[in-house]
Amino acid sequence: MKYAVFVSALAIAIAELPVAANAADYRTVYSFDDAAADGAAPIAALISDGKMLYGTTKSGGPYGYGTVFQFDPKTKKELLIHTFLGGQDGQNPYTGVVYQNGFLYGTTFDGGAAQYGTVYKIDLSTGNLTTLYAFTGMDDGDYPRGLMSLKGSLYGTASGGAGGAGVVFKIDAKTGEESSGASTNLTGSMFDKGHYVI
Repeated sequence: MKYAVFVSALAIAIAELPVAANAADYRTVYSFDDAAADGAAPIAALISDGKMLYGTTKSGGPYGYGTVFQFDPKTKKELLIHTFLGGQDGQNPYTGVVYQNGFLYGTTFDGGAAQYGTVYKIDLSTGNLTTLYAFTGMDDGDYPRGLMSLKGSLYGTASGGAGGAGVVFKIDAKTGEESSGASTNLTGSMFDKGHYVI
């Protein structure tokens, strides 16, 4: 009986405590809307140039193949920078973008000339997208996920490759020249999660 009273009193005390999970000041500052064709499934992290935020949606947009967008934290407005057509420009950007010297760089999981994904560059001053590299599904790999910038070059990972277990690739951010090498100590599943080896 004493135990039952103790549990009951403890339950009352806990019920009166503030809920820690809701203590943070969480706010939804923008909601994507399929009907507005502003993109869908923003599953990648955002990046910032110091003023604006930039990100991708892996689907949605006017053509359903995903978007690259800009978000203004002050006005809470979203601006579509590029809507993927599903052709040479690629489709389904599963990962986010990186910022370097006024340009955004990213990958699309599908699309491109051979339909194995692309690495792209967007000029923020014009909004123009340039496909830097289109994966062939051969030794260069296929279906890229993830990208990072290091000393003027872009590094990323892709599935496939000569060994069939994935590749780490390097691309010149200006010329689009690509080189890749198969990993001998990492599995394909790790590459699919976007891990990097530099």
